[in-house]
Amino acid sequence: MKDKVKTMISVSLLQLSEMCQGELVNTQETFKVTGVTINTRKYAGEDIFIPIIGENFDGHHYVKNAFEQGAKVALFQKDHNYEDISYPLILVDDTRLALGRLAKAYRHEIGANSISITGSNGKTSAKDILFHLMNPYFEVSATSGNRNNDIGLPLTILESDADTNLFILEMGMSALGEIEYLQEIVESRIVLITSIGAAHLNDLGSMDNIIKAKLEITAHMPKDGVVIVNGDHERFMEILKTYDLSQKVITYGFGSNNDYVITDLSQFQDSLVFRCEQLSHEAIVTPLLGRHQALNTLGALLAGRELNIPVDTLLSQLEHVRITGHRNELIRVNQALLIDDSYKSNPEALLESLLLLSQFQGGSRKIAVLGDMLDLGDKEVEFHQQISKEIDEMDIDRVYTIGRLANHFHDFHHKIAHHFENQDDLVEALRPWLKQPAIILFKGANALALFDVVDKLKSEEKKMKKVALIFGGKSSEYAVSLSSIASVIRNFPIEDYEYILVGMSKEGRFFMGDYSVEEIENDEWLPNPSSREVLIRPGANSSFTIIDNLEDVYVDACFNMIHGKVGEDGVLQSLMSSGNLSLTGCDQQSSILAYDKDITHRLLDNEGILKAKYRTLTRELSEEEYHDLVDFLGEKVILKPAREGSSYGISVATDFESFRLGLKEALTFDNKVVVEEFIKGFEVGASVLEKDGQLLVGDVDEIELQTDFFDYEGKYSFKNAAIVCPARLNEKAERQVKESAKLVFKLLGCRDFSRVDFFYGEDGRVYFNEINTIPGFTSHSRYPSMMKGIGIDYKEIIVTLIENALKRRHG
Repeated sequence: MKDKVKTMISVSLLQLSEMCQGELVNTQETFKVTGVTINTRKYAGEDIFIPIIGENFDGHHYVKNAFEQGAKVALFQKDHNYEDISYPLILVDDTRLALGRLAKAYRHEIGANSISITGSNGKTSAKDILFHLMNPYFEVSATSGNRNNDIGLPLTILESDADTNLFILEMGMSALGEIEYLQEIVESRIVLITSIGAAHLNDLGSMDNIIKAKLEITAHMPKDGVVIVNGDHERFMEILKTYDLSQKVITYGFGSNNDYVITDLSQFQDSLVFRCEQLSHEAIVTPLLGRHQALNTLGALLAGRELNIPVDTLLSQLEHVRITGHRNELIRVNQALLIDDSYKSNPEALLESLLLLSQFQGGSRKIAVLGDMLDLGDKEVEFHQQISKEIDEMDIDRVYTIGRLANHFHDFHHKIAHHFENQDDLVEALRPWLKQPAIILFKGANALALFDVVDKLKSEEKKMKKVALIFGGKSSEYAVSLSSIASVIRNFPIEDYEYILVGMSKEGRFFMGDYSVEEIENDEWLPNPSSREVLIRPGANSSFTIIDNLEDVYVDACFNMIHGKVGEDGVLQSLMSSGNLSLTGCDQQSSILAYDKDITHRLLDNEGILKAKYRTLTRELSEEEYHDLVDFLGEKVILKPAREGSSYGISVATDFESFRLGLKEALTFDNKVVVEEFIKGFEVGASVLEKDGQLLVGDVDEIELQTDFFDYEGKYSFKNAAIVCPARLNEKAERQVKESAKLVFKLLGCRDFSRVDFFYGEDGRVYFNEINTIPGFTSHSRYPSMMKGIGIDYKEIIVTLIENALKRRHG
């Protein structure tokens, strides 16, 4: 939830006494106060202290301490002696009730709407989802932690800013009458009941009493209110019908009898996908786990729609949803995947979590770590045994248990099972599973503190980050990519990171394997017996999925060395982004802009970057059209495919025939060709590196040519060409090249690194040529050579690019 300073509306002492229906004593002053606290140990400058009476404590003992800390007024219960207190007091019959009255009056004062949520399971997740859906459109204040009772809920209201216009409040209970009291404070027009389960049987004695307690949320609602309920519980619906509510009732769930029905549910490791045709024709996608989260998501969507937010808008916000920790939270630790659902456990919630574990696909071992279910009354053993019978039918490999009652989870199943007396032994048993593909579910009552077991296992995570080295590709620069990645492997900082090799075949398919450098350099990598085809699945899993067994291989970053098409044109960037894979180099948008020479020229036209005169063609020209063109550009022109690298399809024309042949060839590489005037002079380049938040530019280099332009053979075999570094430029020209390189990098939205090429004309001016977002990257290529001139060696460049990607992935 939002971190808000406690800034309750400023009120005078007299107003305060009226709001809580009390009597002001010990003062005649009318000064104003702000902020409320009930705990002197957490005092943060609040003016109002409210002493709460509990089973084992009485806040009245701390009233004097509160004033010593800076409080200006305190509520005080009339049945307590206050004769020895000279500070301003407001006398009330009951401080808890006065707290509620104060919250109700404050809510009326600021005029905020509210949504109330209750349920045996799912209310916190539904609240979290709804908060994220509503936050862009309202000033929202929502329940945090477990503050869903007669103390926590009023404090949530009182600690909210005066500009709050929507409260989203959970309502818990342990007895009849409690939720009705909370709803009397809130008077929500929209209420959501997420589920009915066996939780609190020990307190309420029967399922009917639990249902009646939850339905108290319908009290004190305006007549135009909306009651949104999970309609899958048959007995709940029977009792609900007897209430004959005047408010509109909306039901949702998996059953076809509901107004809104969940269908076509699919669970992926990183997302949940389902449909509800009554709400939208689009699939509903949320980054959560478990079919119960489909219920919580749909309930939240229906509540949000009642606040007149379009459904399409709500659906677009789902990708940003995050829920409170320890509720089906996915944690990758080495090769294992932990599902931390340790917040609490009851039969309905546990069964959903076990089904989730059972339904995971792939070759990973599935381990259920279960603690006691509590507060289940005299049938607590029977409830545990029933779960044991369910486990026997599920695709779960092992069951580990801890706690007094959890041993009964083993009574009726035939899985490999172990019961542990303490957390240390449990952690020791789980530690080896972190080194192999395993999915481990943690579910138990809060009293078992299984979240501590999760935290201990998280500390086992291998510190070395995993980097996928990406190479190959579909472009004409396939061989260049193999040379670049071979050089990266030879210089890879294995002391700091581990790497895996992911190659793209010439057909555009990804393969992962244990390839040697020699196999890659000689293009013999793909037939290696270890090759396994992998894919990138859209979602937030940051992993490659092996096709033959659906095993996920998690990576922290991807190092892109695919040159040319697919690797530099935004295609790979888009694909990686869809799988939440952090990629070195430019993002999708800047890659598209930089790769297309026509778009690059157009964007830079009005930015003070000098360029050769140019025209863009998409077809062959007649001789008359050619003469019109050279009247503008000059007789000698350069033709370049707009979207091709490494000098493919580039030619120089000096007459119509050479122009016609050059254009025809260029159009075989791309359907768009840039024609530029020929600049007399020579080509220079500048390497840009984004390091520690700064843009660094290496030495400028110069290309010494024996031909008219730097073609493919010149670039990669230095035939008819030589590289001079640093370039033979005067200080002013060198400075202009470097500053222009940084400006082009920024204007195109580039990141990490690029090589920007220019022409240095005989007229002494610097003309932009093109930008390479994945420049040649062997250890002796131009880019590393230029960076070496300013003291940054090849390995440091590799580390910088990896660290940039890791920062984007891990913050």
